[in-house]
Amino acid sequence: MVESLTAYLESVVQQPADRDHDTFRTIDTYLQNRRQNIGARPSFVPMELDLDFPDDVFYHPVILELSVYITDLIILENDVASYNKEQALGDDRHNILTIAMHQFGIDFQGAMDWVINYHAEVEMNFLDGLKRVPSWGPKIDRQIKQYLLNFGSFLLLVRKDFAYNAVSLTFVYVPQAGRVSDIYEPKPVFVSGLFLIGVLGIGAGFIGTIIGLIVLRALQGIGAAMTIPSATTMLTAAFTTPLARGIALTL
Repeated sequence: MVESLTAYLESVVQQPADRDHDTFRTIDTYLQNRRQNIGARPSFVPMELDLDFPDDVFYHPVILELSVYITDLIILENDVASYNKEQALGDDRHNILTIAMHQFGIDFQGAMDWVINYHAEVEMNFLDGLKRVPSWGPKIDRQIKQYLLNFGSFLLLVRKDFAYNAVSLTFVYVPQAGRVSDIYEPKPVFVSGLFLIGVLGIGAGFIGTIIGLIVLRALQGIGAAMTIPSATTMLTAAFTTPLARGIALTL
């Protein structure tokens, strides 16, 4: 824990330093720095608490290599998700998309294509690395298997955060949904919103890709946005006294 947090603190100061000196990193130097401050290494520590294998196993080159691949996948997915906000704030030089555009002289779509291809390459490297994990005997092998499964579980947890965050589109579309409710009456807009939430929720349970899940969750956010102003309008019309209306809106 101390080792990973120290590396985090030493690397996180590089982003403002690069900004102050108008420095653009290469992809290699960016990833070397970002692996330390993405927060993956400290997050791996709880995975190790119930495991007991020697340092020569923990620091084996193949095990370290696999942890780097998982960290790189997290970096790539995080940077794609956060790029729009970062470039809007003018602080996107520590983002893989900006760095790819700068290093290769390509546009945004070209950078996205590069990230997609590199992501697939890292995934293949991880799967290949799994085949090269040595055996240390039944007891250690069981623990290593659990440790590597924890890597995968952590990556899925990060991806689920992206999917849940997509629902934040609810707050983006509330004003537009309110306008639609004013034009077409609140009840059909409310029912349509509920229908979208239900149908897309069922679809999300069967979708097989993280991109598909994020898209469906974003569309659910639009459905949720449709229910908020229309429900408020219907409740306001149904409960005319201030006390009753206040209770209804609170509930």
